[in-house]
Amino acid sequence: MLKKIGIRLIITLAVAMLCNAAWGQDATSSATTANSGSSQTKAVEGPSIRLEPPRIELGELEIDKLKEDDGKVSFTVWNDGNKPLIMNKVTGCCGTDIKDYTKGPILPGKSGKIDVFFRIEPKPKSIDRTVTIVSNAANSPELQGKIVGTVVTDKEKGRVRL
Repeated sequence: MLKKIGIRLIITLAVAMLCNAAWGQDATSSATTANSGSSQTKAVEGPSIRLEPPRIELGELEIDKLKEDDGKVSFTVWNDGNKPLIMNKVTGCCGTDIKDYTKGPILPGKSGKIDVFFRIEPKPKSIDRTVTIVSNAANSPELQGKIVGTVVTDKEKGRVRL
C-alpha cells in the first residue's frame, strides 16, 4: 500500500514537472504583438527588424498625370527586439536612389526611416523596385522592401491600356 502511494506520488510529480516545463517553453516562444498592433513577430534575443510597409503599392499611374513626387516614397524601420538595431547598408536596385536613412542605432521599440527616390519614365510599363537593408538584426540580417506599380496611358471604364 505504501509502495503504491509512493509510485503515484512520483508519477504525479513527474507529470507536473513535464507540464510546467512545456508551459514555460511555450511562454518564451509565443508570439508577441508588435508596436503597431498590425503584425506579430516572434520574440527574438537581440535587435529585430520590421519594415512598414513591407511593400509599397503605387497602383496605376497615368502618364499624363505623372509628378516628380510619385517617385518619392518612405519606409519606416521598427526595432521589435531588445537591443539596438543598426542598418549597416541600405541600397536600391536599378536607378533607385536612397536619399537618406537612419544611420545611428535604432533603440528597442523605436523606429527609423528610409527615404527613397526613383524616376518614373513617362511610358507604359510596370514598376518593380527593391530596397535592400543589411543590418545586425537577429531575425533577418538582410531584408528587402518592394515598390510596385504600373504606368498606364489612360484608364477607361475600368480597363487599363499599357
